[in-house]
Amino acid sequence: MFPQLPGQSGFSKRLRRLAGVIAAATTALTGDVPSWDGSLRLLDSTRVPSGASRETVRRSALAGQAA
Repeated sequence: MFPQLPGQSGFSKRLRRLAGVIAAATTALTGDVPSWDGSLRLLDSTRVPSGASRETVRRSALAGQAA
């Protein structure tokens, strides 16, 4: 499917060059989401691990409620 995948530097160059196009596409797509005018916002981000230690899990307010 992908005969040539760019390396890290090639990917970064393409990403910088297309930043405006990506922003315009994101704006156009999010404007079509029914919740756009409400209090709900969609967010795409990298997951940040938290509460991973056993001690933190035991002390959590959600201990025993969330798996």
